[in-house]
Amino acid sequence: MKKLTDEDLELLESYCNETISDENLEVLEQKLLDDAEFREEARSYFSMDSFMQMDQEAPVPINLIEPNISQKPAPKSFFWSMAIAASLSFVAGILVLNTINGTKSKQLAQADPIESKSDINASGFAVVDKVVNAEWEASSKIYTNGQAVGQETLKLKSGIVHLEFFCGASVIIEGPAEFDVNSSWEGFCRKGKLRANVPPAAHGFRIDTPKNKIIDLGTEFGINVGETEESVVVFDGEIELHAQGKEMKLLKAGKGIKTVGTSQESLNAVDAESFIKTAGLNDIHKAKVQSKYAEWKAMSLKWAQDPRLIAYYNFEHENSPFVSHVGTESKSNLTGKIIRAERVDGRWSDIENGGAMEFKKPGSRVRVNIPGTFKQYTFTTWVRIDSLDRDWNALFMGDSYQIGEPHWQIHKDGRLVLCVRKYDRPDDYHILYWSPKIWEPSQTGQWMHLSTVYDPLKKIMKHFKNGELIHTQEIPKKFHVKKLKIGPAEIGNWGQPTRTDPVFALRNINGRIDEMMIMDAALSNEEIKEIYEAGKP
Repeated sequence: MKKLTDEDLELLESYCNETISDENLEVLEQKLLDDAEFREEARSYFSMDSFMQMDQEAPVPINLIEPNISQKPAPKSFFWSMAIAASLSFVAGILVLNTINGTKSKQLAQADPIESKSDINASGFAVVDKVVNAEWEASSKIYTNGQAVGQETLKLKSGIVHLEFFCGASVIIEGPAEFDVNSSWEGFCRKGKLRANVPPAAHGFRIDTPKNKIIDLGTEFGINVGETEESVVVFDGEIELHAQGKEMKLLKAGKGIKTVGTSQESLNAVDAESFIKTAGLNDIHKAKVQSKYAEWKAMSLKWAQDPRLIAYYNFEHENSPFVSHVGTESKSNLTGKIIRAERVDGRWSDIENGGAMEFKKPGSRVRVNIPGTFKQYTFTTWVRIDSLDRDWNALFMGDSYQIGEPHWQIHKDGRLVLCVRKYDRPDDYHILYWSPKIWEPSQTGQWMHLSTVYDPLKKIMKHFKNGELIHTQEIPKKFHVKKLKIGPAEIGNWGQPTRTDPVFALRNINGRIDEMMIMDAALSNEEIKEIYEAGKP
């Protein structure tokens, strides 16, 4: 049997990712019809994506019911039948690719009435690289690591923030401070202390103050703006200093200017050590992360011993194709199997063992089997989304979606959604519980904490983001599920999708998951907040 070429792999992967062109779709169709060996290899490639029997799960507005075809329990030979059915379904589907080719865009549009597939844009002129011991003014937005910053003012009460401008310049701001980001090439320091490092690619970067305008000529410089005076000092290279009503001055390394009122005084002794350096900031940040990591480990041990725990995976680095359940010895059979997902750095990137799972590749998943029946669910996880390029992006999914099994996902429009099956019938079998929007493209690469509580006993469902309650919804009596279960399931994907088109079947989340905990309890708002605060990097 011949191996797939790079061109073959590109065709198959672009088909899975919904990025295949009309021309390449025709090429793929012809290869599958003409080449038996290629068909066999394609069957192997697609079987990982677990295409199964026909079904439907299209997004619907809040409080509406989605139609479906009843799902029968998975047989004991699930894994073998899944691969065979996947292969046969795919090859059969290829015979009608001409129809798909003509109607694919129409199907995609009809599949989601909430949002069309148009280009998605993010905005910003800089990104927050590090936040250390920051306390923000009440009137300020709160910034976190990885957050994009547009034309806005950072009001830092105390602590340190490291900004990376998109032009290449970096600025370390020490609180108390107020700093405006005006563009990718320009900032305004209203008050406070900062150190700017400007590489050759960012020559011309500019920072204004109430009394001065500083234009970089390839340098490292510091600014300190107080209530009555300002100082500008050059550590390396040179800058242009434009003071109000005065001629431009060229300041070189080791020189500075202090401005009081309208008068200026030359500074010939520059105290570079009084301005924090990048290396010093990294040391402070690392010490903070180590302290927070120790706090989280203590909390993690506490929850691992909680009798309400169903399953807990922290994804810390192991040289193994398995992920260990963190909990009591009696639940050691909950070990998960990694399939195509990759071990990567998690939210504790400065900690040697701090890991996460990345699910970028089609077919990426962590398979688990969680036996038992439960009365309530609480799901909590840390997730970093790189993009929402699927209609549905899986966090935790029960395989066959039988009565009492959960599906916890993020929709492509950025909303968190939970559903739990109530009836074994073709339609009107569950309800979708939607959150408000929890993600947008400007949050790409940022870690966030998500939790969902499903409490049939009190007939209430709650969604949380970063420890805060963002949505509460009553569970209608009609959809009150008393007996909950999980069984075979997956983290980061869906193991037994019930339709064969890739828009439905591919649900691997394009991003990373760091820690997944499931409780047989409806955790309180305070407990959710505690988990977030202790685990916040």
